[in-house]
Amino acid sequence: MLLVLGLACGDDDGMTTDDAGTMADGGSGEDAGTDAGPACETGETPLARGEIAALIDETRGRIVVHGGNVAEPEMCMPRTTLTTEVWVYDLACESWEMVATTGGGPGERARHHLVHDTSRDRYLAFGGRVPAGGGNYTHFADVFELDPETWTWSEIATNGDAPSGRSNSGVVYDEARDQLVVYGGNSSASGLSPTGLDDLFVLDLATNRWREITAEGAPMGRYYHAVAIAGDTLYVAGGAASFVTYFNDVWAFDLVAETWTRVRGGGPDAPPVRFGPALFAAEDGSRLVMAAGHDSTAMGNINDLFVLDLATTDWTPVTTGDELNGEPLGPCRFPADFTIPDTEAPERRHGFGYVQGGGTGYVIWGKGDCGNLNDVWAIDLASPEWALHGAATTAGEACNRSGSTMCTELCF
Repeated sequence: MLLVLGLACGDDDGMTTDDAGTMADGGSGEDAGTDAGPACETGETPLARGEIAALIDETRGRIVVHGGNVAEPEMCMPRTTLTTEVWVYDLACESWEMVATTGGGPGERARHHLVHDTSRDRYLAFGGRVPAGGGNYTHFADVFELDPETWTWSEIATNGDAPSGRSNSGVVYDEARDQLVVYGGNSSASGLSPTGLDDLFVLDLATNRWREITAEGAPMGRYYHAVAIAGDTLYVAGGAASFVTYFNDVWAFDLVAETWTRVRGGGPDAPPVRFGPALFAAEDGSRLVMAAGHDSTAMGNINDLFVLDLATTDWTPVTTGDELNGEPLGPCRFPADFTIPDTEAPERRHGFGYVQGGGTGYVIWGKGDCGNLNDVWAIDLASPEWALHGAATTAGEACNRSGSTMCTELCF
């Protein structure tokens, strides 16, 4: 049942591929500021996509996105067209611009990760996958550096006990210990049999040396989970071990003592199990905010918003999102009122990017029921709620979100 749900929502494990996309030229998207604010220009409109890597550069006030899958599913069957594009979102101007990069970068890549190494002021890309034909994939554990001023890529030669190639890992930049932290992911070559990993690696960014950390009491292996870092703690939430095992637990890894603790298991008052959610940590370390993803029920993609109080380990729903209201009409066909949409929330999705900075979490692009998305949503972590951040075409939204009374099915 879960495999069917994944395919219905356009997840491309085990599916065929198309030719790769291309990259166009563009500028940096930065304008000189004035006392009245930034001098904003009309931005570009990115082609909607999912399976992206994203980071936030708080110093420059921008979000950076690399790669992803721009292909739209056909009759619920996923397709793959990966891209090398790098896009920059100006947070003040709420506008996108594509930049031209040079050097030997990761190339076409999906389900990988970007972080901002603030100590050296560089962007780092890790892991991900590309199609290998026949429903199989090649996974990577390489590390690339992107200069945020010249937009030049270069590969970093690492050493030590490196992780296996993987996608859908949990990756964070740990500034206090000057390291990249990688937990879990999927390294299965077959798109039809993903298997969650339970290992944890750190890359010392001063020596470029990998080290595996083996600690007792680690979570069950998983991929497509969410991670957030607050102080000396890495938090892990949700994810999947396979097509039949999803999670809604929360774990904490102490980056100093290098020990695992289960913060919260499941239970009836926990959010639904899911893969591909967003996870944000409040700046004061008091709570976590989890949003969206793909659940294990008949609805599939979700757009809810929950807060976890870390002192009490109690979950509080901010919004449960769209409400399931119908049954499928047949294979790849859903009635126009399949859901009652929560119009204060974004389209239901997974395969998106998420970043946080300045007390705000951002959900970027992703894969919806009716296609790919190119919108940006903001969540004030002090008082969580959904807020649209900037305009977008969002062609992948369900028809019942448009306000049209002419919708004949969910997507048209």
